[in-house]
Amino acid sequence: MSGFAVATPAPAPGVGTTVSPAELEDTGVTPGAYTYMGGTVDADGRLSAAASGTTPYVPGGTDVAMADGGTGASTAANARTNLGFLSAVTTAAFPKSNTTLANITGLSLTVGVGTWEVFALARATIPGTGGIKFALAGTATVTALNGSFFYHDGTAFGGCGAVNVAGVEFLDSSTSNEVATVYTNATITVSVAGTLTLQFAESSTDAVDPSAVSVGSTLTARQLS
Repeated sequence: MSGFAVATPAPAPGVGTTVSPAELEDTGVTPGAYTYMGGTVDADGRLSAAASGTTPYVPGGTDVAMADGGTGASTAANARTNLGFLSAVTTAAFPKSNTTLANITGLSLTVGVGTWEVFALARATIPGTGGIKFALAGTATVTALNGSFFYHDGTAFGGCGAVNVAGVEFLDSSTSNEVATVYTNATITVSVAGTLTLQFAESSTDAVDPSAVSVGSTLTARQLS
């Protein structure tokens, strides 16, 4: 037949046609670069919302905060400090031949305000005459102290209930020239931060046969609150 025109159907949208960027419907997403992006995809599969996310933990990166289950530190020493665990150890013998209490070299900790559990473990030779004594001292202000020093057989040779840490002495009059293992497990309340130090002396002067704290003696503290 002639004189008739056959109309060709228009292709369905998106089929066989090219859509320019100007023809795309605006999704409301701000153009730009997003870091660790989080977004929303609509029913048509288009990104309808986008935002930068939180930087994830990457091994070797920043320290994981304590609030996020980490220690807030990248070294063992700093981790112990942040978690409230402090420790000190003697690396050389500490001799003493008189009754004046003195700080044992290496056995000092810096404690903050709060309640602490303190544990000291010391080995010391007992002089030819008399015994030995220990004390907790330091610049920290301690308002409560509860504990005792014990000899290796479990015998308490000094209680401590004094308000002031300094001068709380623990005596031992065991057999002379013996190596004594002495320990304490005390709880203290610190109202002003400062140092906490273990002190040592003879209970009676023996310059001929002095006593000494051995290498490897320790002072540790754990913050309870």
